[in-house]
Amino acid sequence: MIEGAMSMDLLRSYVKAVRRYLPRGQRDDIVAELTEELRSEIEAREADLDHPLRDHEQMAVFTAYGNAMIVARRYRQKGMSLSLGWELIGPELFPMYLIILGLNLTLAIGTSVVIMAAIAKASLVFLGAVLLGWATTAAQRRVRWIARVI
Repeated sequence: MIEGAMSMDLLRSYVKAVRRYLPRGQRDDIVAELTEELRSEIEAREADLDHPLRDHEQMAVFTAYGNAMIVARRYRQKGMSLSLGWELIGPELFPMYLIILGLNLTLAIGTSVVIMAAIAKASLVFLGAVLLGWATTAAQRRVRWIARVI
C-alpha cells in the first residue's frame, strides 16, 4: 500500500473515533477543524524529519494529541456528568455511559416485548382452553337436557 494512503487511513480512522463522541450538531465543523489541525501537525513533523511519517511516527502524533474520547471532550461546551453527592461518572466517560445506557435500554425493551408476546400467546392458549371447556360442558348439559325431555 502507498505510504501516503496508509497515513490518510490512520488519520481518517482517528478522526472517525473522535467523531463518535462529538455533539451531533457540531460534528462536521469540528471534524473538519480537527482534520486540518492534525494534517498540519503531520506536515510539520514531516518537514522536521525530512521524510514522510511512518505509521508508528504518525501514531505517536495521535497519541500525543490524546485519546479520542478526551479529544472530543475538549470540544464539548458543557461537561455533563452523573453525580449523586459525589461524582460517579465524570465528563470524560459520560458519552460512553450514554452509549452503553442506550444499548441496555434497547436490550431491556426488546426482551420485555418478547416476554410479553410469550405471555400473551400463553394467555390466549389458556383462554382458548377455558372457552373449549366451557363449550364442552354446556354441550354436555344440553345433551342431558334433551335426553331427559325425550
